[in-house]
Amino acid sequence: MFIVLFFSFCFSYVISIENNEFSLENFYSKYSKNEWMRASSGQKTSIIEDFIKRESAIIDATKKGFDLDPFVLKKIKNVTSQLLVNMYYDKFVAFPEIDKIDFALSIKNLKKEVNVKHIVVSHNKSNLPNPNPRTKNDAVILINNVRKMLVENPQRFDSIAVSVSEDPSVHKNAGGLGWLDWGRTPMSFQSVVWDLDVGELSPPIETTYGYHLAIVDSSRKSEYDLYNKSSYEYEAMRRTFILMKDKLKDISLNFEKKLFDGQKIIIYEKAFSKIFSKMIEYKSSLSSGERFVFIDFLQSIESRFLLVSINNKDYGLKYFLADINQQNPSSIPSFSSTDKIIDFFKQIVLRKYVKEEALKKEIDKEVFFKNFQNIERGKIIYDYYLRHLVNSVNNPDSVDVKKYYEEHKNLKYFKPEKVVVRQIRLKDAFLADSLIKTINQDNFSEIASSYSINRRKKGGLMEPFERGKYNDMGSVAFNLKKGEISGVIKNPDKTFSIILLESKIKKEPLPIKLVYKRIESLLLKR
Repeated sequence: MFIVLFFSFCFSYVISIENNEFSLENFYSKYSKNEWMRASSGQKTSIIEDFIKRESAIIDATKKGFDLDPFVLKKIKNVTSQLLVNMYYDKFVAFPEIDKIDFALSIKNLKKEVNVKHIVVSHNKSNLPNPNPRTKNDAVILINNVRKMLVENPQRFDSIAVSVSEDPSVHKNAGGLGWLDWGRTPMSFQSVVWDLDVGELSPPIETTYGYHLAIVDSSRKSEYDLYNKSSYEYEAMRRTFILMKDKLKDISLNFEKKLFDGQKIIIYEKAFSKIFSKMIEYKSSLSSGERFVFIDFLQSIESRFLLVSINNKDYGLKYFLADINQQNPSSIPSFSSTDKIIDFFKQIVLRKYVKEEALKKEIDKEVFFKNFQNIERGKIIYDYYLRHLVNSVNNPDSVDVKKYYEEHKNLKYFKPEKVVVRQIRLKDAFLADSLIKTINQDNFSEIASSYSINRRKKGGLMEPFERGKYNDMGSVAFNLKKGEISGVIKNPDKTFSIILLESKIKKEPLPIKLVYKRIESLLLKR
């Protein structure tokens, strides 16, 4: 297989596999730019190898006609239908309701990512887990005073953030929010921050969390800067939806209500009443223990029923049987009334109506739609091809499994060495230093029961643990001899420990029956 790699913005594509060219947009649709930028050189190599492996498999599967398999075609058709429905709702239901200024800002700013630090001062109405009880007016005074300090001495941002900011994670990151892309923070915050120059301090910004000061450490182009116009505008639209996510459900419900309340879709309720009556009769005819299957019942109905009118065109029961047959029987609810059956059919009718409207609007010809469809198509073909390859390989011989187990049992398949200790854990270093002078193997359990801040009832006895646990205390435990007592050990949470080694549990191989399937699966993939 011939593969060419280009990792430069000078080229229109980054990878070519057997003359199939994959652009950076293709690449970032599988692995986000942030994931790529954070990866080490070794991880980047793995990402590239995984990308090539997947795309090569899809190309090979398509050559061999796997994309024409009825099972694959059916799955692609279902996914395509769902994409049409989703994108119709996005573009023709939700989009008309968005704030056009917000959308214009998304178009402008989605191409850029910013690395941001911030300070937040909360007040008694802030949406934080533990807001400060100060008033909003006091918060305004404080944030302005903090800004004056930073204007005079900007290099103190980190230290001032740690001492002033009420962001719950400030002590871990000194106010650093890391790389942000447009649409992930409140509009009042991002609309200011994206207009800042690198190193520029913002004015106070009000959000539901309080009042912020922000500074941009650096900026860079986002992965969306590489997108074609159609895909870019669609992504900008979706980012704008984040700002109105609380309204989206009501917008969809209002759209659907208008469809059913007007003349677009008419439900013939009397027909559904007849279906419900027939269903009761059908259930009563079932023999004891025979399971009711809704699709079997519908297919047994010989009478013709006109159920709905869609855009002045009538549709009967048979029109919906294929859609119902595709559903998992366990996902079909029990129907206790005519209304329940109507609600079930309404969802099927709605999907059919919206799909047809999407095709009329030619969403299927939009570049952004084709990109999404191609990604989903590739996933389906890859998964099906992979299952085919796995199923076509014979299970490894038991001799091979046993051989692999013997060669690797001490490296991969074993119960690790463990230690059992008693611990006296104390909050006070002075008390720890005093007790260490009086502790011995005989009185250790008694002193633990009297003074330790935990495990008193067990005389300080801990569950067995392996190497790498409990920081310095764990390391010390593995260096002790049986019956030996440690010195005073300082813990990361500022407590102090004294431990006694009760015993050591030796490392031993796991029985082959516990790892047989794992080894078999591993050998299959090699």
